[in-house]
Amino acid sequence: MFAFFAKILKDFLPCTAMYVLAHIGIATGVLLALAYQHGKDVSRYDIRLLVIGAMLPDLLDKPLNIAGLSAGRGYAHTTLFAIVLLAACVRWNIPELAFGSIMHYTLDALWRAPAVLIWPLRGISLPSTPYDVAYYWERVMESGYVQATEVLGAVILLSVIFRYRLYRPAALRRLLLTGRIAGSHG
Repeated sequence: MFAFFAKILKDFLPCTAMYVLAHIGIATGVLLALAYQHGKDVSRYDIRLLVIGAMLPDLLDKPLNIAGLSAGRGYAHTTLFAIVLLAACVRWNIPELAFGSIMHYTLDALWRAPAVLIWPLRGISLPSTPYDVAYYWERVMESGYVQATEVLGAVILLSVIFRYRLYRPAALRRLLLTGRIAGSHG
């Protein structure tokens, strides 16, 4: 019985691989849902900055991990980095970047990795986590949490594509050039 619950718990805990659909899709969905809920025009947000923010911790840490210079969840996954990033985002008025990164930290459930979260308060080194393509696919195939969040992210992204007609060349060009999607909150 204990092994059954341990397997379920293991399957639903986030892992350290980079999950593009989950990070980008869920961050986009949450931002657009909040904008809609608060009556904000979604065209005011730069979705490109949101996407960069949603992937930024992994874009910085994963190459360092592959090169053997950092953990899979390294310096860009720490509270110290988040504070510096938030201060920069406030200074230069780029809330989408900050929001995307906050969503990334949330989806990675960083509270489950306190040594990373409070670095460097518990020492200068970070826990090492393996990361390679085989590890990524192993987690995708074995983890219910990863599968559910990747599918949810894909569904949200497809919904956004169809809702804002991003399959049309003009709408896609607008998104790529300006970061904006057309339409109001309604």
